[in-house]
Amino acid sequence: ILKMEKTRGKSKDSGSFAVLSGCTISLCSALVIGLLTLSCSRSKGPDTLLTLNDSARLARDTIAADHVFYLTQGIGFEGRETPQFRCSDVLGRNCNAEQLEWLARNDSSYIVRLCAYRQLRRQSGQRAVAIFREFFRDTTSVKSQSGCCGSISPYGEALQSINTFDRNTSPLTIEQQNTIDSLLFFENANAERLTNPYFLEDLQPLPLYYPIIRREMRKGNYAPVVLLAKYKQNSDFPLINAALQKCYQDRYKDAGMCLQAINCWPNVRFQWFVKRISQDFFKENTAGIALDELLSVLLCYPEPWSYQLIERLAAGKYPDAEYTHFGITLKELYEKRPHPFFKPLYKKYAAHIKIHPVKDGKIVIIVDKNNKL
Repeated sequence: ILKMEKTRGKSKDSGSFAVLSGCTISLCSALVIGLLTLSCSRSKGPDTLLTLNDSARLARDTIAADHVFYLTQGIGFEGRETPQFRCSDVLGRNCNAEQLEWLARNDSSYIVRLCAYRQLRRQSGQRAVAIFREFFRDTTSVKSQSGCCGSISPYGEALQSINTFDRNTSPLTIEQQNTIDSLLFFENANAERLTNPYFLEDLQPLPLYYPIIRREMRKGNYAPVVLLAKYKQNSDFPLINAALQKCYQDRYKDAGMCLQAINCWPNVRFQWFVKRISQDFFKENTAGIALDELLSVLLCYPEPWSYQLIERLAAGKYPDAEYTHFGITLKELYEKRPHPFFKPLYKKYAAHIKIHPVKDGKIVIIVDKNNKL
């Protein structure tokens, strides 16, 4: 009996050991699996490109080697093209929207993020807006260059520079663009945007902006004059006229902004300014006024006085007149917004000009043999 008890006791201990051994093995297995999982997760850091094909991977690595983001295709005085610009296009052709979004959000190189964001705008505006919403307050310093001008700015501003530069070449939907504009407009940290006419003039006249820009105009800040003109509210005549008066008193400082406002709303009450600036244009009193800005506004008023002023421009009786420039400008503006009243001028000075854009951004001008420029 005693032996049996010992045997039973031994058997009981062996069973306990077996259970304990099993638990130990299970714990060890779990630990090993956990370590392997952790190791794998660590190996898939922000720069893991396992999902990219060879072309995309090479493009990403080339871009990451840069420390400057190039906004324009040509940089420097000679306008040379950088490998980054070409690689950005390669990245866009070889990545889908999901991959581009991942790069724009996670890549350790902010230059890669910016290039990926630019390409993402072209594939998925919705995903691009989501990236912008997440990072437009990011203050990480980024070096960028546009043409000959270099700068250091917060990452969020660099994203916005892409939105501005690519607004026409790769536009978002109206709703998506309005979302981006509204984020910037109502961002307290960027209150100075209310004094930035270049930002404000691109905005759509949404009702939520109106009371704010009207308040700014009443305070004497005329930067929103173009945006205010887009609302075409009769109650805003005094405010817009005040901006025109200030421009005239300051010897046409910011005249381009005022002419663009009239372009948006060519009301008869603003004719006085167009006539005055036109007369002064012939007297060299309007330094900095471009021919296309003035001619565009004159074409908004199909009346004898504007017709006569355009004839004077065609005669070249103004400083730095150049007939070829006038004909090309008239052709481009008239064809965008034709009006029967000005058709004789178009036929006389511009219809015979043929403009053919070529790959490098220049133009070829072909003129009818019976006409001379």
